[in-house]
Amino acid sequence: MDKPIREFLAMGTLVSIHTHGQIDDQFLDNCEELVCNCEKLWSLYRTDSEINRINQSAPNQPISIDQLTYDLIIKAINFTQSTNQNFQVTIGELSKIWKQAKITQKLPDAKLIQNKTQALLHKPITLTSKNQLIRQANVNLDFGAVAKGYVLDLLLKFFRNAHISALLSLGTSSIGAVNFLDQKPAWKLGIRVPSTQNFQLLGTIKFKDWTVSTSGTYENTFNIKGVNYHHIIDPNTGYPVQNDLIGVSVFSANATMSEAYSTAIAVMGFNSARRLWENSPNFEMILIKRNHEIFLTPKLNRLFKLIDQSFTVKNLNLEKND
Repeated sequence: MDKPIREFLAMGTLVSIHTHGQIDDQFLDNCEELVCNCEKLWSLYRTDSEINRINQSAPNQPISIDQLTYDLIIKAINFTQSTNQNFQVTIGELSKIWKQAKITQKLPDAKLIQNKTQALLHKPITLTSKNQLIRQANVNLDFGAVAKGYVLDLLLKFFRNAHISALLSLGTSSIGAVNFLDQKPAWKLGIRVPSTQNFQLLGTIKFKDWTVSTSGTYENTFNIKGVNYHHIIDPNTGYPVQNDLIGVSVFSANATMSEAYSTAIAVMGFNSARRLWENSPNFEMILIKRNHEIFLTPKLNRLFKLIDQSFTVKNLNLEKND
């Protein structure tokens, strides 16, 4: 793959833009400005961000929010419903607790986890028709599992409106492509081995006019008293996920959906993920299990090439009776 025509740091990651030709610098400047503006709204690491203003506001009181934030939360609420509560942007308190546990190397108090988890059960946030939000006590927002996907959708819209073919990435976990040049081959993306130590390729996949998001329990890991933990929190239990999946990649036409669903599927595990896919025809997925089995939905099976032969590839559609 050729070098990107523009790279910059934002949203806590490296943003890269690849095209088949040159683009006007002003257009690229506008893209960078869009991403940086979203970072100002949604970064938990900026004291002046809107999300921190929301989280620090008085509970049970309406607070005015930016239109982009309002639209993002609406999408997030819809994905919470469609994934049976396995995706939540209201887990900010739980995320904070486990980040502190990683620093102190001490497990959080079980009653504290229970209290924060129960706060998610009863309409933790409410949106009004006046671009206002009301959050309940013990509820903080965290857009870490959806913001990059939403920004990627905004960027892809820029390129589609300008009729420019491109491959865009926000780090290695959120990638999207738009292609108006039928004579050009599809992009080839690498899927890495899901391991904290192994950065080799698991396989490659042809990629054209799609988005993909990857989540895995092998990232941001830490160990407390001999037990490995990670950054993906199950909103139903309040604890880092423990199931049969170690890696998930979701492909769809919508990057926001891809990112939200990759997190939700990592939370719900293999069997629930298969049922979700069977009832939702608008996405494809790669599921990597701890036993080194790789399950691909049929459309992806035709596009995927295995490199690491220690893994076994299976067609998800043929495994329904397992």
